[in-house]
Amino acid sequence: MNARFRTDVDYYEVLQVHPNAHPAVIRKVYHVLMLELRHHPDLGGDLERAQLINEAFAVLSDPERRQEYDRFRLEAGLRSEAPGAARTAAEHPADPELHAALLERLQEAMTALSAWPPRKSPPPFCRGRVAGLEAGPLGRTYGFRYTGSIRSAQERFGPELDFRTYAQASGGARMLVVAAGGVLVAGMLAGPRDRIGQEGLVRAFVVEVTGGEVDPEAVGRLLHGVEYLDTGDRRRRTRALDLWLACVTREPEETSLVLAAYPP
Repeated sequence: MNARFRTDVDYYEVLQVHPNAHPAVIRKVYHVLMLELRHHPDLGGDLERAQLINEAFAVLSDPERRQEYDRFRLEAGLRSEAPGAARTAAEHPADPELHAALLERLQEAMTALSAWPPRKSPPPFCRGRVAGLEAGPLGRTYGFRYTGSIRSAQERFGPELDFRTYAQASGGARMLVVAAGGVLVAGMLAGPRDRIGQEGLVRAFVVEVTGGEVDPEAVGRLLHGVEYLDTGDRRRRTRALDLWLACVTREPEETSLVLAAYPP
């Protein structure tokens, strides 16, 4: 077993990234930790913590050392564990059939994005929070109300994740978001084509889910391409938007938009 690496910590856990994380994500997260979250000693951070972050980054940012560490990590039995998050009790009676349909649609889109299952802990660049959904424009302007959490999904993917569903009292749009510790790591907006195509609704959804990390206009162009440029009854486009992935699926009667933190 390689003595160059520590056995008391998991470098992936130190940087809060998935073992399959793209190098660009590792670099981005490192800068977020050191500068935006102020772990750098010059910004008031703890020296020992900063040294550990630097140690993890030095290994994971080097392709050869990362491969070596991955082998060591497997042999040592290291694995990242996400902190638990309390489940939220449903405020309204759940609709199992609707939940199953929403979850199936989300899984299909996430598979197309190669990002299923969702993370069990939010990466540092995730800014959107569950607490802001109903207090923000999605609740106040567009009338989305919480309709329950999908318990079967939590049982399958772990209690750390909360699969929360929302619906409009009128308008027919539905929303499913995935949260880890109250932070949004994925979201799906689904409903009638004319409803989902509303610029204001799409903008509010993108801003609330990503916390402003994704340009709503880029998502709008993706929707426009599926609606007006592609042909066929069932159309789909996927795209990486900075550190988020977007998937738009258009069917004869319904369109869905999925945003997921990248990578899984």
